[in-house]
Amino acid sequence: MRPLQHTVLVVDDSAIDRRLASGLLEKDGGFHILLATSGKDAMQALKSQPIDLVLTDLQMDEMDGLQLVEA
Repeated sequence: MRPLQHTVLVVDDSAIDRRLASGLLEKDGGFHILLATSGKDAMQALKSQPIDLVLTDLQMDEMDGLQLVEA
């Protein structure tokens, strides 16, 4: 039986930083990883499916990480 994987949403406007963060999580193997390029994209993902953890950049255009957490 396969263990339950937690869903982690990685939010960063930098492709390199998204890749680094998701790569570290993938090494563990216990996570289903979703990616978002902005706070707006993250809000859409949060509305469309259950997510256990959000790992977000603080400095992004449009909606920064703190605004995302508040929302």
